[in-house]
Amino acid sequence: MVGLADEQTHTLEWDSGTMNGQGSWRVYGNWLIHEGASDPTSIAWGAIGCIEVCGVGGWTRFNDSIKNLSGSTDLEAIGNSGKLIAKYEAAIRPPLIQQTNTRRGN
Repeated sequence: MVGLADEQTHTLEWDSGTMNGQGSWRVYGNWLIHEGASDPTSIAWGAIGCIEVCGVGGWTRFNDSIKNLSGSTDLEAIGNSGKLIAKYEAAIRPPLIQQTNTRRGN
């Protein structure tokens, strides 16, 4: 089992040069919050570790909400303010199941 499971908080930064010019919110490293598929049930996107904002117009609505809450229309300025955070709640990892070796002769 891999990945982060502890509760954590990250300050988000706007990165206008990612996701084919659509921009994204950088959580840390290469982990992002970015635009996702308009219909994730029929369109495959790669979100390994990232958070995708899905649905028709979902990315625009998400960023418009951030603008409205901040009182600014400039996503880069919002990111540079250091005031936009993402809080991840703790994950519950399933218990490990011990497997037995069923091959003979080992």
